[in-house]
Amino acid sequence: EIARDWKFRPLWRSGEFLEDALREYPKTCAAIEASGVRLHPWQDIACGFARLPAKSSISRHCDGGLVSWTAHLALKSTFEATLTVEDETRCWKEGEWLVFDSSRPHEAANDSDEDRYVLLLHPLRDEAHDDQVDAVDHALEATHPPLGVPHAVVLTPDGVAHSSWREYSPERVVLAR
Repeated sequence: EIARDWKFRPLWRSGEFLEDALREYPKTCAAIEASGVRLHPWQDIACGFARLPAKSSISRHCDGGLVSWTAHLALKSTFEATLTVEDETRCWKEGEWLVFDSSRPHEAANDSDEDRYVLLLHPLRDEAHDDQVDAVDHALEATHPPLGVPHAVVLTPDGVAHSSWREYSPERVVLAR
């Protein structure tokens, strides 16, 4: 399992803010909307709060990321909570953003005694046009399961778990189930 202890509270789904999120976090939703950021319309975790508990980690993996970036605004963290993308490691700093390409191998660790919280966003890349996003959505509709539904994970020879179809090639598969 890639992220057994990681928890996510979605604020957005299917291209709009959830009604309960608008009630519980009106200022956060309003600020995101006012920013003009184009959130990924079909990414179930395009916007929300993510918690990485103390003394836990997220295994090295790759996400879809074809038309979006991953952005974390650190809400509560310590220097002992780190994000590694490929071979570069950084710590979350409260009030600061970490933005990265989640189609690249990445992992996270929280070695501190406190939970780490971030506002997680998947903003569309500047060069991603709406028709391209719709085309990718249409192509993946039958093959990309919704959040929480078990799906194939591919472990490649270099030890990277891929939970998406990107970079899949039968020559690289060691284990798929």
